[in-house]
Amino acid sequence: MNKKRGLIAFILLLLILLLIYFFARPKNQEIEKKPETETESMKEAEKETATLTPKQEEVKKNVEGIRDKFIKMAEKEGFKLDFVPDVKLSNMPLAMSFMKGSGSEEKGYLAATDWDSIPDDKKELVNSWMKKAGSKWTGEDFFNKNFNWFGVPRELGRYMKRTQGVGNIKDGDYWSEELYANKTAVNFWLNQGKEKELQEFMGEVDKIVASTDSPTPDGKDDVEYFNTNYDELSKDMGKYSYYQFKLYKQAWDERGDAKTIIIKDMKSSAKGEEGKEQGSTITPEQEELKKKLEEMRDDFMQVAKDEGYEVGSVPEVVVSNSEQTNMFVNDPASQSSGSLVAKDWTSVPEEQKKIINSWMERTGSAWTGEDFFNKNVNWFGASRDLGRYIQSNQGLGGISEGDHWTKELNASKMAINFWINQVGESELQDFMYQVTMILESMDSPTPELEDDAQYFNANYYELVKDVEKYAYYQFMIYKKAWYERYCDDEVIINETK
Repeated sequence: MNKKRGLIAFILLLLILLLIYFFARPKNQEIEKKPETETESMKEAEKETATLTPKQEEVKKNVEGIRDKFIKMAEKEGFKLDFVPDVKLSNMPLAMSFMKGSGSEEKGYLAATDWDSIPDDKKELVNSWMKKAGSKWTGEDFFNKNFNWFGVPRELGRYMKRTQGVGNIKDGDYWSEELYANKTAVNFWLNQGKEKELQEFMGEVDKIVASTDSPTPDGKDDVEYFNTNYDELSKDMGKYSYYQFKLYKQAWDERGDAKTIIIKDMKSSAKGEEGKEQGSTITPEQEELKKKLEEMRDDFMQVAKDEGYEVGSVPEVVVSNSEQTNMFVNDPASQSSGSLVAKDWTSVPEEQKKIINSWMERTGSAWTGEDFFNKNVNWFGASRDLGRYIQSNQGLGGISEGDHWTKELNASKMAINFWINQVGESELQDFMYQVTMILESMDSPTPELEDDAQYFNANYYELVKDVEKYAYYQFMIYKKAWYERYCDDEVIINETK
């Protein structure tokens, strides 16, 4: 009897335990499964790592420092900010993004990632960029500079656009939206005195694009293709990065004097909109200039093809109204991923006009300042920039990094070779005579007993900030290229002696 009671008690106890388990367990406790929607995946991925590594702590500290400087400058420019985005370190595969808040309390934040946390396939991609580009930078070097340096003010540019309504960019114009963010980043770092660092970074970007095949199909326009296929392209880091890097260079090439970092109104980059192109409304005179440069570019590219070079993508001619700090550095076609930027005399800053006019007055020339500007920048200079383009695109010359003198000399020699083949020597002789007269009226910036080429190379980034000093060396290089001109029919210089 006792045994029977004990068995009944045991069975009752088991039933009670089963009931407790059934009612106490979480209702949705099932076999663990992955989030079902993209939103849930993003929420899962956005969670900041609970314990940061020393490297992540350093990344977070650096990003916060850049953010604080940016916010201070934005406030100085008159913007009243509702909130300052937090910086969160995550293991998500995205790198440096301004993320919208997921709840009513969260305003949005900067999501940063360190090199160790990105997936191996992304590391392999970045490493492959540097290897193909023949860069001295490691993949990690470029990742840090791209995402956790340049990328920080770029994403803060998105933050300003979304929270302040700046930019005046229509929905679906993704190219302009990205360009806006990149121009903000360029402006910020120029204001921080980092022009040299920007130039070095953009140099690496150029090398990557030069060694990467364009995803844009033949006969299609980059801007239109990017806007039309944005969603698909953004899923492929390799393809998307190609366009981002082109946008970096456009932002860099169209940089102004960067008196402010926030661009309140930027016109559309899409073509065919009431004469707007690449952010500028161009005049009939500028249209004519653009047409002439396109014809000259096509002739130059044909010469390169005839001489056996695979020129790849052809640089687009863009008319710019932005005020560059140095007319001689307004040369994005010197890089394989850039555009050939045209500028007419009316767009030249008044200070530079005075300098050019003074050259002609000192030499007693019959040429006006405008005459010389057009011949120097939009005739000889444009062909020189195409020489830079070919030099960079084809990896010609075997020129060491930092040998700016030889790079400029080769580009100028190609311009001379081109025009001799096109129109003969007479027009070049007239131009070189003006250059020689100007050069003789100038004082050399090179200290006594120092070599011009060595001084130019050692002080290049300082000299480009001074139009007159930089012009002195450019004119010296023009003359040297003229005196050493070839007598054969070759335009492209394949090897530097």
